[in-house]
Amino acid sequence: MTYIASIIMNPDYREIIKSKILIHRMGIILLMQFVFIASTVFSNEDNHYLLEIKDKKNGQFRSKINYSINHDPMNSQMVSLKFEGAGKYDGLENVRWKMSSLLRKESNDVKVLESHTIIFNEFQKEIKRVEKLYDYEKLQVYFKVSDGDGVALQEKYFPIKGLICDDVSMFYFLRALIFSKNKKLGFYLVVNEPKMYKVSVIERGTEDLFVDGQKTLAVKYQLFAGLGKLAQWISKFVAPTYIWYAQQEPNIWIQYEGMETGYGSAHITMTVNTKNH
Repeated sequence: MTYIASIIMNPDYREIIKSKILIHRMGIILLMQFVFIASTVFSNEDNHYLLEIKDKKNGQFRSKINYSINHDPMNSQMVSLKFEGAGKYDGLENVRWKMSSLLRKESNDVKVLESHTIIFNEFQKEIKRVEKLYDYEKLQVYFKVSDGDGVALQEKYFPIKGLICDDVSMFYFLRALIFSKNKKLGFYLVVNEPKMYKVSVIERGTEDLFVDGQKTLAVKYQLFAGLGKLAQWISKFVAPTYIWYAQQEPNIWIQYEGMETGYGSAHITMTVNTKNH
C-alpha cells in the first residue's frame, strides 16, 4: 500500500492523470458538438407540410401538394420524402401525381438512393412513371420513363461525378449541404428532360417572408444550372431559380421560385405552409 500511495502522491503521476482526464473530457465535448451539428441539420422528427404552387407571371393557382419527411424508426440513417399533388403539372391539367425519394444520411451529407414520380389522369389511371436509381458502386444513375402500362419509353444512364440529387430530393438535399459545417455549395442535378446539370449555389442575402401568417427571416439562394463560367451572365436571359430557407434552426425550406420540372416548363412560385395537415 505504501508503494502504491507513493506513486499516487508523485507529482508527475498526478499530472499524467490530469492530462488523461482533460483529453477524455475534450473528446466528450467534441462528440457532443458533432451530435449537436448533426441534429440541427438532420432532425429525426417527421414533418408534414402543405405546398401551394402559383404561376410566377400571373399569380394564378396551379396546384397543391402534401409533402412529408419521414424517418425510419428501425434505421436512423434512412429518410423518405413523399409528395402527393393535384392540379396542373408537367404540362398537364387535372392530374394527380405522387413523388417519393429515399435518402441515407452520412455524417453531414446525404446520399439519394432512389426517386420516383407517378402521374395519374383525372380518372386515376396511371399515365407516366419516372424512376431514378442511384448506384454508388458503379457510379451511375439509371433513369427510366414508362407509360401507364409499364412500357419503357426512355432509358438513360448518368455518371455520378460528385454530390448528386434530383428534382424530387433537391429541397431536402440542398438544405443539408448549405447548413452542414462543410458548406458545400455545388452539386449535380438530374431532371426529367432527361439531363444532368452541374449546379452552383450563391447566397443572396436575407429576406422577410410570411410563413403561416408570421414574418420569418429567410436566407435566399440562387441556383445556376449547367451554364459554366458564364453562369451569372447567361442567367440574366433565363428565368432565375431561387430557394429560401429559414435562417433560424432547424432552417426549414420556405419557398422555391423557378422552373417546375426543367427548362421550358412553367415558371412557378412554391410556398411552404409549415402547419401539419
